[in-house]
Amino acid sequence: MKIASFETLAVRVPREYSPGASGGDTVDSVPLTLRTDDGVTGIGYAGFASKMLTKGLKEVVDAACEQIIGDDPR
Repeated sequence: MKIASFETLAVRVPREYSPGASGGDTVDSVPLTLRTDDGVTGIGYAGFASKMLTKGLKEVVDAACEQIIGDDPR
């Protein structure tokens, strides 16, 4: 089994109001989907507290994933 492909997105989703929570009414994250040549799919996400860093985080995750294409996911 080898990692065959990946997909990332930069997303902003609404969140419920929470008294005392900082960051506003949305949260940014970078969901990641990894797929193997055997059809196994894994899903995860990365995120920062700062919304200014989301685009850079996506670029870092993309670059890291490019390096592992063809590797054993275990």
